[in-house]
Amino acid sequence: MKTNTNTQTTTPSVVPTLTPAPVTAVASGFTLGLDLGDRRHYVCVLDATGQIIHEGPMLNDRAALALLLTQYPAATVALEAGTHSP
Repeated sequence: MKTNTNTQTTTPSVVPTLTPAPVTAVASGFTLGLDLGDRRHYVCVLDATGQIIHEGPMLNDRAALALLLTQYPAATVALEAGTHSP
């Protein structure tokens, strides 16, 4: 029988983590629902009371998304993306 001659103690490799600072959300009162598609996206914008204030298709490009986010800064964004395309 072979005996262990290694006298070093090992500790589990643990990466220390810092407690994240609390995030303070700036509520704008708007919620953007985005259904992301291959060819075009569909957006629904709700106000603070849940009423639809805009709904419809939008282009599938960065400029259109950037414009939407500048129109509703600090809005809550919900994304839906799936593999429904042919």
